[in-house]
Amino acid sequence: SEARKELNDNDKATLYALSFFVPSGDIPAICAVAQLEEEELMDAIDHLGNLCLLETIPDTDRYMLHPLTREFAQNELRAPLKTKMQIF
Repeated sequence: SEARKELNDNDKATLYALSFFVPSGDIPAICAVAQLEEEELMDAIDHLGNLCLLETIPDTDRYMLHPLTREFAQNELRAPLKTKMQIF
């Protein structure tokens, strides 16, 4: 998709990390899973929000993905594993 081309490595790490949090994750937890510093994470959250790929839960520091975006991110994470498994 077009949005995928606009994602840098930190954006992807944030998107993939958020896919593990159902329904939402907070900043410290997302930082830990994405292995990003808070400033890097916040830049990625701003960018992903501008692309309408994540939602902010009002009056909280929690973020969530739309179910279809979560499914996309999880499929992207599984793709390298599927490729490796096809080798055997």
